[in-house]
Amino acid sequence: MAQFASKGKIWPKAAAWQAVLLKAGRNDRLHAAAAGVFLFAFLLLAEFAFYKLWPAPDLTLFLAAQAGIALATLGLTFAFGYWRLLRPLHDLLARTARKSAQLDLPEPAIGREQSAAALHQIVNLLIHQLEEQDDRTLRLSLAASHAEYGVMLTDPKGVILWINRAFTHLTDYEPDVILGRKVAEFAEDRLGGPQVFDAVADAMKSGHGREIETVNYTRNAHRYWSAINVKPIEDESGQLEGYIAYERDITATKTTQSALEASRTQLQQRVQDLQTTQHQLEHEQGKLAEVAKDLIRAKEAAEQANRAKSDFLATISHELRTPMNGILGMADLLLAQNLEDEQKNYARTIRESGEGLLVILNDILDLSKLEAGKLELETVPLSLDQIVKAVTTVMQPNAAAKNLTLRTHIDSNLPPLIEGDPTRLRQILFNLTSNAIKFTEAGSIDIRVSAQKNEEGDALAVIAIEDTGIGIAPETQSKLFERFSQLDSSISRTHGGTGLGLAICQELTFLMGGNIEVESTPGKGSLFRVSLPLKAAEAEKGAPAPKPLGTNEALAAIPPHMNILLAEDNDVNQRLMRAIIDKLGHNLTIAKNGIEAVKHLRRAPFDLVLMDIQMPEMDGVIATKVIRASDADWAGIPIIALTAHAMQGSKEQYLQVGMDGFVSKPIHLPLLLGEIARVLHERGRIVLPTIDDAASARPCAEQNALSPKQKADTKDALRLLLNKMEHQSGGQSSGQPPRKATH
Repeated sequence: MAQFASKGKIWPKAAAWQAVLLKAGRNDRLHAAAAGVFLFAFLLLAEFAFYKLWPAPDLTLFLAAQAGIALATLGLTFAFGYWRLLRPLHDLLARTARKSAQLDLPEPAIGREQSAAALHQIVNLLIHQLEEQDDRTLRLSLAASHAEYGVMLTDPKGVILWINRAFTHLTDYEPDVILGRKVAEFAEDRLGGPQVFDAVADAMKSGHGREIETVNYTRNAHRYWSAINVKPIEDESGQLEGYIAYERDITATKTTQSALEASRTQLQQRVQDLQTTQHQLEHEQGKLAEVAKDLIRAKEAAEQANRAKSDFLATISHELRTPMNGILGMADLLLAQNLEDEQKNYARTIRESGEGLLVILNDILDLSKLEAGKLELETVPLSLDQIVKAVTTVMQPNAAAKNLTLRTHIDSNLPPLIEGDPTRLRQILFNLTSNAIKFTEAGSIDIRVSAQKNEEGDALAVIAIEDTGIGIAPETQSKLFERFSQLDSSISRTHGGTGLGLAICQELTFLMGGNIEVESTPGKGSLFRVSLPLKAAEAEKGAPAPKPLGTNEALAAIPPHMNILLAEDNDVNQRLMRAIIDKLGHNLTIAKNGIEAVKHLRRAPFDLVLMDIQMPEMDGVIATKVIRASDADWAGIPIIALTAHAMQGSKEQYLQVGMDGFVSKPIHLPLLLGEIARVLHERGRIVLPTIDDAASARPCAEQNALSPKQKADTKDALRLLLNKMEHQSGGQSSGQPPRKATH
């Protein structure tokens, strides 16, 4: 049974094939014995026949000799047949049986056949099996030949037996170059070659398969990546029959992997960069948070500083206007007296100096409002023609005093009414016209207003003011609109000025959405051009616009002998108002603060309250609220704010708390009279034919920037007061003396 086993393992049909061999051997021996007996008998018969034909002298001796010869011949024949025929045949039968058992072939039914017949059957089985294997091999070869990967077969010694076409395409090795050669011949080539040969050589040394991925080179030194898998081939008995090697081109895969690895590396780097950036951003965020806190603190500090600035300007305005009120008021009273010429010049100088200070104060207040962004424009229908005529009427005496010609040219294509802020437009025209007169010693000033269009086709109202004055050098024109800037120190000495006027004009022009330009030639004059958006406005329907109430009309409308309560803490303003009210023929009671004012209202009836704002113990705002909250009859008494507070929004604030009117200090007498008449009219105390609310509601800066006409009105008002005093003094004899001012 050992011949039907491999590595200690007995094949499944070993017993059956062992029985076939034993039966064939027994049949061979039986057939050999039979053949020997038959041959021996045949020889004996042949010898006996020979004896008959050629008889020998002794039959017994002849038969014995012939039997010996027959036996010898038979023995030699049997020995020759067994050793030369039966034994090799039996060995061949054993080998074929062993192979058949290994291949798990079905054992033949030999019956009484000897080894030759059994061998014939077994050989037929093997041939049939080989044919089937050839068919399978052919199919496998066709499949391997058309495979996408290279295949190489070797025997156990490494001799290359077969390669497919894919192997040739992959390595550039043709079959006639490598078939029949050992892989060691190629593995020893250090100049480069397919690594599959090295892999097979390594597998032969180790006795195990190999599986590698490596950089490979073709026969023509073309570089590529390949995956190589070498496996040993063993038969059913475990005997090594050779090696099979598979090789695939994985260059694309490796390239993709390399790209993916590079992308992964880049991604990791980017992740690290992002993490680093995140840390930096967090750090920067922390810094920004600190900066934000600093900015908030700076903003709060700036707002606090801005509030402090506004409070400071309000305080300065109040503190400057309060003594200015006494200076200008007393100067007006002096000018209304019968003074000598020298005395009048002194009083007039005091008045003009005070007015100059007031102009500077108003410019500073306007500039502060522009810087804070608190200057608000109104949009109402206005007539450019009327505004220009009003400005030229006021400035004509100044021009005539220098023998200058002041001319106006109004474009007939201008709409009758346009939308804009008449107060600020008048302020720009006053400033530019005043500068033109100031810097012109001879010649003329022309004011031209025309309707034009810009490059975009937008309608513009263009106001051009041209003079024949000293002109401006080109290198200094860039400083023209800077704040507190004079083109030459000699100008301020010769012509005066703070350098704020043109800066305010530019700011106001920009705020209106326009532009201001200058063209100038030294020694020939200057041209200032203001361009503003032109939008036509429709005239307001209804009653015609009322005319301003004149001083005479106001004096005539105000009833005589009124009881007026003045709440004022400043002694100078008290004396000034006492003088004015006494000259008007009214009775004046003075309270030093709001508490005293409320006490006076409880004790006696009054027709009007002139309320200062900034007072000790109780200011004018709180006092007004207390008065309006009272249930007494005097809760509805007319109250006019008489204050040095002239900042933006002051008037609106005072009107909201219940005051009826507003007059800023220094007091302009015609404005005061007009405001008293307007308030009494609105309260139903008097009846007026017309009343101009807009005129009384003009901003403080315009109220106090007195024109020559307003100065004349003030003088006229004072003269009327004197005349009225003389008339009243004459009527005292009739037993109606005016009530004196009291504290």
